[in-house]
Amino acid sequence: QPSISSMDPALLQRAAELGHAEAQYVLGAALLTGQGLEKDLPRAVKLFRRAAEQNHAGAMCNLGVLHAQGLGVEKNQEMAKSFYERSVELGDPNGFFNLALVYAQGRDKDFGKAAALARGAHLRGHQQAEELLESLPGQDEYILCRLRGLQSRTADLIEELRSGTATSPGTGALERCAQRLEELRLAEKTFRKEKAV
Repeated sequence: QPSISSMDPALLQRAAELGHAEAQYVLGAALLTGQGLEKDLPRAVKLFRRAAEQNHAGAMCNLGVLHAQGLGVEKNQEMAKSFYERSVELGDPNGFFNLALVYAQGRDKDFGKAAALARGAHLRGHQQAEELLESLPGQDEYILCRLRGLQSRTADLIEELRSGTATSPGTGALERCAQRLEELRLAEKTFRKEKAV
């Protein structure tokens, strides 16, 4: 969600009143979360709707979440799915992720669609998409591909350490080692989960 902490709320309000979709979205998010402003769910919904009418992908995704949870609007999973689909058409990473969850956990499960959408979210930088993708059944090939890439990057790092080039100041060798260890832990956790199924 965007933050209004660095923005002038009066200026943001004025821009939203003048029909600026991004201002409507940011102000709606602040009213939804109470971040920087007092919570006002009905007003947040109204602002998201106005922004969505102007094809604001984030506003559409937020309306999907509100319908999925029944917050300030009628609880309606089909309406939520429809808003997610529209936000996906506009390339919103959260829309991709939320629609992937619908197919992974909803009543009409389709793990193939869920995986494709999770990949789309991951490619657009969604932080939780990779974990979702790895948790879906039938993703062995994806996991093996990730492990091969991890193995290759780890071998490159080991070679740098052996040759001494990684120990020069500013190379980030320690950070990369820590990152590889975390990736290996996640991979091990994923495979243990797969074996248990």
